[in-house]
Amino acid sequence: MTTVTNLSVKIGIGFGECALLYVGGIFNRSEFFTVGDALTQALKSEECAECGGQIIVSQSAWLLVRDYFKSVEVINNHGKPFYRITSLIQGIRTRADAVLMRNLIDPDNYTRIQGKLRSCVPAAIMPYLEIGYE
Repeated sequence: MTTVTNLSVKIGIGFGECALLYVGGIFNRSEFFTVGDALTQALKSEECAECGGQIIVSQSAWLLVRDYFKSVEVINNHGKPFYRITSLIQGIRTRADAVLMRNLIDPDNYTRIQGKLRSCVPAAIMPYLEIGYE
């Protein structure tokens, strides 16, 4: 008998300043951590989602995207407003910037750049990159 598992994702989005902390540098390993108000907003936004498939944005993020989406206001446990995205108002670009950026990199530099970034990739991801799975 095959067991089917359905996965779903709740997405929280914030906007504001962040800092990137670099930790490590020994044994050719390092990690980056993001901290700041935008990350806090994103985490609090995600907490407002009631089920998978919902996208919740903070008030500061909503001010930037309100011309493109319809929403329903959601009030969190502390009385602060967040917005659950319900639909798209007008067309926006949907192709990922990462794909566009990769196409702009000179193939001669690609291997050099990849080598420098290798120490920032978590060890669990490395086997997939080594076989060319992105």
